[in-house]
Amino acid sequence: MKLRMFSLLLVIAAITAACGAGATATPVPIDDPTPTATPAPTPTPDTYPLWLTALIASFEDDDVANPPVKISEYVYNGATVYFVPQRCCDIFSDLYDGSGLLIAHPDGGITGMGDGKAPDFSTSATFVGVVWEDPRGQRELVRAPIESVEILVIESFPVQYRLHVVSGLPNSGARFDHWNVDLNEAARLFTIEVLNDVPKPTAAVACAMLYGMIDHSIPLENVTAGQTYKVQVHDKATEFTAQ
Repeated sequence: MKLRMFSLLLVIAAITAACGAGATATPVPIDDPTPTATPAPTPTPDTYPLWLTALIASFEDDDVANPPVKISEYVYNGATVYFVPQRCCDIFSDLYDGSGLLIAHPDGGITGMGDGKAPDFSTSATFVGVVWEDPRGQRELVRAPIESVEILVIESFPVQYRLHVVSGLPNSGARFDHWNVDLNEAARLFTIEVLNDVPKPTAAVACAMLYGMIDHSIPLENVTAGQTYKVQVHDKATEFTAQ
């Protein structure tokens, strides 16, 4: 019986090897753009995967964090991911893939720089929406003060354009949350909103009046060569002509 089983395994292995050897891979041109995944609809409580439901339940079992825990959906490196910002002091932020695997700590920790596994998350990830936020929290999103805006031209083919924005953090309780970009193609107008996560006026939170600033590199995409575009970021404005 053992001899027959061993012979059968050898036959299966030979067939598998032959199939692999006979398959011809379709060549991919080296200049093809990297495929970009279409993000799935942001989950709602009725469609949370089991791992996300369990994660939320664990947060609800804890005391309210300061700031309260929030889970946001992003697209990062072409895939849907879920980001939990750092809650306090030296705590890491957490980044999960779509299956619930913890893949990185983009920031936080003793150095504030995370674990180095997703160093470009803050500049290259695209915000999709807030999936869940601890309802027991006392924070809100407000527009950040804008210190300066500057067009950056990246000499590539095609030419790329980014907006360097410096936004303010009015006190120790304010934290940058995300930015939104809207392009009105007919008016050739980019409208950009930079949002901070801050304690609500009614929250009993003491904040040191220390003004901080943070840099953002925001891509300006889908432009047409020869056209001039205006860029509005709150009370600051600039423009550029696409090459």
